[in-house]
Amino acid sequence: MNSQTMKELLLKNKKETYQLDTTFGSIRIGYLFDKQFRSAAFIESDSEQTYKLEIYKELNKNWNKVFEQDSIESSDPRLIIGDYNFDNRIDLTLMTDMSLGTSIIRIKLWLNENDNEVFHYIPNFEKIGTPTVDSLNQKIYGFNACCEFQEMSLNEYKWNNNNLVLIKRTDIETYNNKVRAVEKQFQSDNSELPIKETEIKLTLKDIHKLIKKYNKLKN
Repeated sequence: MNSQTMKELLLKNKKETYQLDTTFGSIRIGYLFDKQFRSAAFIESDSEQTYKLEIYKELNKNWNKVFEQDSIESSDPRLIIGDYNFDNRIDLTLMTDMSLGTSIIRIKLWLNENDNEVFHYIPNFEKIGTPTVDSLNQKIYGFNACCEFQEMSLNEYKWNNNNLVLIKRTDIETYNNKVRAVEKQFQSDNSELPIKETEIKLTLKDIHKLIKKYNKLKN
């Protein structure tokens, strides 16, 4: 089945919900963003490492394209949906990468701004690393690591309108089985200069728990 056949299937499909994954991409049909109108997501491979994403909304039994983004770099894109800025709208997210060395997930985010018809790209979201949503405190947490987890950072973000702002970062080093952790607090203007730095105590056992929590590794 080629991509054109997939698109024809998307536009003519009569099932209330539908999902199909092929080597050319994937289709998801259903009440993806709300319970009143069906939407469809179409991911199509346009080269070996880039993809095209299209979102359709069903109105009067017709599919209308409301969003399109091409040249998305990814080895295996996967559609993920959820409310990422706590405005009770379901946003559009696409998992684009997973580091083989650390299994850290990278996600592109487009905020749903107008009845599932306008999606706004947030460029710094994919830098977060395995984003975790804390709806109660309206925060986003992220985890990054390198060098076989001898260097890590735990990041805490809050929204300022449609701007994702880093408010706290904990930098951790575990070289020679010695842990050094520094918590840095930042201003709400996205400045990279910390306004406060505090050294905190973490054990190697604490580090292993963090890796399991944010990185989903199975030991």
